[in-house]
Amino acid sequence: MPKQSGARAMLVLAAALNLIPLAYTGLVIAPGTASGGSNDARLRFIAAHQVAWSTGWLMWMAASVGLVLSVWVLARVAQERTRAPELIRFAPLVVTIGSAVDLVGDGIQAAVLPALADRYASAATNDATHSTVLVIFQAADRLATTLSAETANTLYFIAGVLVVIALATVPNFPKWLTVLGGVAWLVTLAATPAALVPTLLPVAVAGALFLYAAWLIALALWGIGDGKPRLPLPHFHRV
Repeated sequence: MPKQSGARAMLVLAAALNLIPLAYTGLVIAPGTASGGSNDARLRFIAAHQVAWSTGWLMWMAASVGLVLSVWVLARVAQERTRAPELIRFAPLVVTIGSAVDLVGDGIQAAVLPALADRYASAATNDATHSTVLVIFQAADRLATTLSAETANTLYFIAGVLVVIALATVPNFPKWLTVLGGVAWLVTLAATPAALVPTLLPVAVAGALFLYAAWLIALALWGIGDGKPRLPLPHFHRV
């Protein structure tokens, strides 16, 4: 089991790693995302902001690792107290598979799309290369979305639900935390079909990540038991 101070820090880190890229995307690279407009406008934005674009997706890759970290910490903390240890054992495996898929999708966004955008911006409008790059961009963007926003997101949901159910069987575990966790992961699942509607995806992702971060912090606060706004490890040794 991780030490209390280390686990406490890891939960806070996991929440921050997911909120930071969310803010960065909305403030810096939103015009290049699926909700940013036409493919032509997106490509030209990415070509003009390649470093910022790649930086943003590297942040999302770190967010994926943070999500794995949070599930791993909660699984390690709860495994000796939950009445459903078989569920909590599967959660880290499922979330790790989801993260691996997510990292591939984010890697496409960080490396492949900027290269295509640069080629697109440098080609003449009536050049055959121009239209070819556009087609490849659409395919690469669709693949990245399928991997990250759909496949990985669904696996994250499954892992999250396993954790919520397992924690709910811990003696004296607060019901409101079970409800908050359940809602957070249901909203995460809702982001999967939202990937098909670019204008809805940012809202769904933002809602899911805010609820996920709130859940982690609420777990930490419950671990103290005195209601003070500190960042403790959620422990399960009450009677």
